[in-house]
Amino acid sequence: FMAIYPNNCHLLESYYASTDDRHYGKLAYSPPDPNDAAGVVDNLSLLLTGGRLRLNSVSKSMIIDAYINAGGGNDGLRMAQKLFISLPEFHTTSVMHSTTNSRPEVEPPEPSGKRYKAVVFLFLQGGLDSFNVLVPYSGCSGTLSHEHYRSVRGQLHIPAGELLPIDASTSSQPCDTFGVHSNLKVVQSLYNDGDLLFIANMGVLQQYLNEDNFREKMDQTQLFAHNIQTEEVANVDIMKDQGGRGIGGRLIDAAIANGFDAGGVSVFGLPEVLVSNHGSLYTVDTQGLQTFNPMPWAQPLKEKVMRINRATSLGSGIYGETWSDLVYKSFGENDLLFDAVETATVETEFPDTPMGKQMEIISKLIKSRVERGNDRDVFYAEMPGFDTHGNLGMWLRERTAELNEALEAFISEIKDQQNVWDDVTIVVTSEFGRTLIGNTGNGSDHAWGGNYFVAGGEIDGKKILGEYPDDLSLDSELVVNPGIVIPTTPWDALWNGIAQWFGATTTKDLNEAVPNRNTFTEKLFSQSDIYEGDFTDPPTSPLTLEPTSSPV
Repeated sequence: FMAIYPNNCHLLESYYASTDDRHYGKLAYSPPDPNDAAGVVDNLSLLLTGGRLRLNSVSKSMIIDAYINAGGGNDGLRMAQKLFISLPEFHTTSVMHSTTNSRPEVEPPEPSGKRYKAVVFLFLQGGLDSFNVLVPYSGCSGTLSHEHYRSVRGQLHIPAGELLPIDASTSSQPCDTFGVHSNLKVVQSLYNDGDLLFIANMGVLQQYLNEDNFREKMDQTQLFAHNIQTEEVANVDIMKDQGGRGIGGRLIDAAIANGFDAGGVSVFGLPEVLVSNHGSLYTVDTQGLQTFNPMPWAQPLKEKVMRINRATSLGSGIYGETWSDLVYKSFGENDLLFDAVETATVETEFPDTPMGKQMEIISKLIKSRVERGNDRDVFYAEMPGFDTHGNLGMWLRERTAELNEALEAFISEIKDQQNVWDDVTIVVTSEFGRTLIGNTGNGSDHAWGGNYFVAGGEIDGKKILGEYPDDLSLDSELVVNPGIVIPTTPWDALWNGIAQWFGATTTKDLNEAVPNRNTFTEKLFSQSDIYEGDFTDPPTSPLTLEPTSSPV
């Protein structure tokens, strides 16, 4: 219904204490006669609902009673205003006819007995400098080598002695050994254990392109802009075929269509990636899940809001009825989720950092999966601070250290304590990569292609998918000034295989989940490319599409 963050409660308390120095503003309406409860409610009905509440005698009487019981005056007015903004007449233009009948209570879900799976969408906000996360190390062919990398990156390079080596000799990459940033020890460990793979030079793509035509062939987006590219990575729908839904939301909808109970939970804001047509979307603050109206000094409100959103009679507007039904359900679902998360405990000590707290909450949500009744979950976490225009080395060390600690704790809990590591896929994303050539502030700027990783118990790891550039200089066909790497693998390729694992079992499911997949049939990763096991991968669609250029 609404999110209340504890660190903002002082602003509300300031409002009620009538101290104007701390809150953002207040409502200035003053009724002509504060002792006339019915008149006050009629005035508010005219101002806030265009007079429609006067046609709903049941809800109107409830608000009049609430005004009187709150003592009238300012307290009564505040209570009435709160109830008004909870009304279907306030949020829609519907005329409503409420009854005194309650709506059905939300019942605790019954366990389905189906296998559980979860995708953790971990977004590194700002643009990860991923060519300092996965670095040429040794055994390279042609132009590429660590020395070549050092000559291109200049003051931004990481010496070979500070890198964590990983074996890529079976991955058809230009180097047999790559180096991982020294702070990402958990990445090296998971890779060596076969539970993590890299995807080299991946990014947002509209169609096949090259250095000569990439601007005209990317005309459906705006390259290098944080907000636009964040949306592209969240939606993976560059042609807007499934507008309004994120990639996580479409995975949820596909799972629901195939008989699973699925939903999304964000532990960082309201991300587009989780927006779906059919699944629930919850937000959980790192301080914990909040109940409705949690401040002890606030006026009691929940029961009153539920009463004015009771069942309606025939003739009520469909939009208003939908509002009231969702409000009622949201209370019940929030209570169930609150109880499930509050009673869930973890055995692992998580770091007291923003990223650590987010991963701890996700661990608790996974542990409470039976109580929540979900067979499929998509979680969203976000780590800011990767927009490294200056002091790249310092910021990347700091950010990767926090990320490493959080991932270590999460994997320890999920793998060793909860024993559900096989059921979890972590997808590390960012809106774009960064320039290979540094700027005058010892930083790197907005670019395009980057190197990312996926981890989980069923990941067929210890390999690098995609195509790591065999030349990082401006002589390369994949690098344009000032060191922008043109991606050769689209995000669509990765999500195609993850969607299959998550429950998109037919070509129709996959075309809806990853709508631009048929543009890149030669680049798509199937479930068997990403995960271990015996799979029958659905074919790509035989749709007739406009021809595109050949792959680079």
